[in-house]
Amino acid sequence: MSNVQDAYLTKAKTREELADYLHCDVRTIDREVQRGKLKPFYVGRAVRFTPEAINDYLNSGGELTHA
Repeated sequence: MSNVQDAYLTKAKTREELADYLHCDVRTIDREVQRGKLKPFYVGRAVRFTPEAINDYLNSGGELTHA
């Protein structure tokens, strides 16, 4: 992982921030959560993703399905 990626992944991300980072739509993030591929945590009703969850997803070969 590059230094830019390391610096970016230092705090929890919202669905919108993660979608922007992964160059996909927020609905794609929602699908990956529903499929159990991305592990969120909740702050009230707000969804967040830890840097560890994002790295786990990417390191496990998480390929976004844009269908």
